[in-house]
Amino acid sequence: MDARDMLIATETAKGKTQLMIEAETGIPQYSISRRLKKAEVRELVENLQSELIQDTAEDVKTTITGLVKGYKANTCKGRKAEIEKEHGFKCISRIAEMTGMFPSHTPSILVQQNFNQSDSAVSEELHQLKAFLEQRWKEDETGGEVPEL
Repeated sequence: MDARDMLIATETAKGKTQLMIEAETGIPQYSISRRLKKAEVRELVENLQSELIQDTAEDVKTTITGLVKGYKANTCKGRKAEIEKEHGFKCISRIAEMTGMFPSHTPSILVQQNFNQSDSAVSEELHQLKAFLEQRWKEDETGGEVPEL
């Protein structure tokens, strides 16, 4: 693997498109595509992405947990609080969509994987998330109906 392969793998792992890499490096897109088909380059991209996920997972978890837990208490006093409330709502919505708690014509990938693996490690986390969201809805001061999860 040469320096160009490593550069392409690194930039791809960061989420850049082939056209973005071409614009930044001058390496033609067709060459980038060809190099990304090499097994060792694909493996490097996967390893770099895995490292990035491991390095940031705890920070992401803390941020999302804070937004979700603070959603109800946020009274939107100030622009920063409004933005946090909006992000909290988006987090809750995305988690509900991802876990299949919102109705959909097609089940989420997470739900499909959970059904395909009866003894999944994800299963316990889904139960915890379900219990957490049910509790939040039960505590809802609007008197709204608690959705069936």
